[in-house]
Formats: sequence, structure tokens, C-alpha cells
Amino acid sequence: MEHKITYQRLDLVEPNNKNPKEHDIEEIMRSFKRFGFTNPLIVDSNTKKLVAGHGRLEALIYLKNRDQQAPDGIKEENGHWLVPTIERPFVNENEAMAYIIADNKLTEVGDWDNAKLADMVNELLENDVDLVSGIGIYNLDEFITELNTLEKTAKDTVETNPEVYEAQYLVIIVAETEREQENLFKEFQDRGLECRLLN
Repeated sequence: MEHKITYQRLDLVEPNNKNPKEHDIEEIMRSFKRFGFTNPLIVDSNTKKLVAGHGRLEALIYLKNRDQQAPDGIKEENGHWLVPTIERPFVNENEAMAYIIADNKLTEVGDWDNAKLADMVNELLENDVDLVSGIGIYNLDEFITELNTLEKTAKDTVETNPEVYEAQYLVIIVAETEREQENLFKEFQDRGLECRLLN
């Protein structure tokens, strides 16, 4: 199915009042200011209700109601803001609601490659790139410290016994207390999993 982007008036886009996701509107607005509006809203062509982009819609309405400048990517016509949208039909309203959950959850499913992420972060920092505004990193120092710790721990673990860990998948679990670490270690051993304690 070919998806065509059309521009709809901001005040005519109907949100789905069953949307369960809460958003950091201020951070979304900072992202607009820095990167522009880069991701079209998705609308169910059967009901004309929004299924993806509620946070972006709310942020746009907030800016428009306060007579702020339209973000790059938003058109203006006769005093109205025009928002890029994609309309597509869903089998039924239940499937549309399921997609609302999927659209928000799928971004949380994958993990980061910490080594590549560390390389990218360090390269950006060396080039004096702002890694806070509009990106969703609220405490840069804590983020970098945690990232470097995870990267070093994984690297040290593999290098300690390369013949053992070669071509294997590793999972590093960070326990909050020593007791929790001991309980997890025993649980994994009881399940027949090879595991090591790192302090």
C-alpha cells in the first residue's frame, strides 16, 4: 500500500481520547526547535482519529495557542498550521487501538549497542554537539557515566576469557544490592545457566 503524505489543518486533527501514553511536551517542543517536525502524524482513514503522534500533536497545539513560530516542516496558510499526516485504514477500531500501543512500545523493545553508542556520543562531544536539548537525555553526566560503565564491564568480561565467550551471547544484569545479586546468581545457576559475578 502506497502511503501519501497530506497536510491537514492542525485544529481539525482529532486525537484518540483512549490514547494511554503520556508525553514530555516540553522536550518535544525543544526537539521541534532544534530538528523541526520530522515525523508525520498517522490517522485512521476509517474513523479520522489519530493513531500515532499524540505527543507531537499536543506540542503543536500548545505552541499554536501561544502564537509561537511554527516549527520547520509545518506549513502555514491563512492563519492555520498545516500538519503532514499519513492516512491509512485499519481493519477495525480494535486494531487501531492495538497500533497505538505498538507505536509506543516498539521503540522500547530494542537495546543499544553500548560500544557503538559510546563511540557516537564521544565523537559528538568532541565536536561540541549538544546532547541534551531535544534529545531526551535529562542528565548528561549520569548518562555518560552509566554508558561508560556498561561498555567497560562488557569489554572486560569478554577479554577475561575470550575462548569461553567467543560466539556467545552475553547478558549483563545490574543488581541494586548484594543480596539481590546473590539471589539472581543462585536462580540462574539453578536454571543451568553459566554466569559469573562481577563486582
